[in-house]
Amino acid sequence: VAADLNAVLTELTRPEMFVTAAILRFHAGGRLDYAIAGHPPIIRVRSDGSSATLENESLPMGIEAGETFPMRSVQLQSGDLLAAMT
Repeated sequence: VAADLNAVLTELTRPEMFVTAAILRFHAGGRLDYAIAGHPPIIRVRSDGSSATLENESLPMGIEAGETFPMRSVQLQSGDLLAAMT
């Protein structure tokens, strides 16, 4: 989805225009699949109070036609909290 959207945006936008995105898919059992395109990191606060970030690894959409948006996975635990900002 991210690669297809990027291809469309690259053709439709001017070079100085772009879109950041965080794409999240939650699965039963707590697995989270995610791809981040130029978006600020998502903060994961674990139920024990420790934290980690789901880092951005790609350019924003609409900048480079061939950009890839790797899907990553993480296992969430009961009580975990995700915080994203725009």
